[in-house]
Amino acid sequence: MKTRRATLNSFIAANAAVFAMLAAPAAVDHFYSTDLGMMPVANAADDGGGGGKSAEKSGGHNKPAGAGGVSHRPEPGTAPPAKGKTEPWDPESKPRWMNDGAAGGSSTSRGGKPIWGQDGLVNPATGTSAELGRMNVSRAPAAVFDRQLAEALLALADPATETLKFYTYSVADIKELDLDVVARLDSPLANLAILKVLLTDGSLKVGDTTLTPTTDLLGILLGSASDKYIPITPDTVYAIFKILTKAEPAADLNLVEIATAANDIRVEIMTDHDN
Repeated sequence: MKTRRATLNSFIAANAAVFAMLAAPAAVDHFYSTDLGMMPVANAADDGGGGGKSAEKSGGHNKPAGAGGVSHRPEPGTAPPAKGKTEPWDPESKPRWMNDGAAGGSSTSRGGKPIWGQDGLVNPATGTSAELGRMNVSRAPAAVFDRQLAEALLALADPATETLKFYTYSVADIKELDLDVVARLDSPLANLAILKVLLTDGSLKVGDTTLTPTTDLLGILLGSASDKYIPITPDTVYAIFKILTKAEPAADLNLVEIATAANDIRVEIMTDHDN
């Protein structure tokens, strides 16, 4: 009887010891048995992830680069994790899409605009492109242009405002006026809507007046639609004409002369407004 009790007590004590070791793995940090192939949990975690799995298959924080788990920002000067992009990139600086000039196009935008705020149309005559500013609305859908044209025609046809007269002047005449007191269309979409009709239809009839695409009128429309502080160049004219017509500008259009006229109008608007 005593022998059976001693055996039972020994069995209970042995199981209690095993239970204690399983319940407190930190206490057996140095326990290792080559016969049983066992490793303590603390050491296994340091070896590449919980549960004794290899680093390549686990989801822990200690996995090698490229094995998944917690991601880390790349070191400065290394390629970012963007498909097809291999140029050097500094992750501590601004994001790639704000990297002016790094992805091509103009890097001379006023105020350091991000690359997506610039235009990618390249003038084949110069090999460069222009920043369009608020004239980027030239990409608006046809329905938007139709509504703007209708509103512009109503404004032009109003005899009380004499808005139409502004578009019958020469550029030289306008440079002698105070544009702060002259009725004109300030909306870029309204001016571009008229420009689009002139380029595609060749003329626009407003009451008894027929507008035609002369160099002066094209310059007036572009200068009125542009930003006051962004110069208008032949690249600007090329881009706007191509966006509006979905084709290369007509050969009989002198982009340099139109750009000069448009820039004169832009400067006159800026000068009169600022003064």
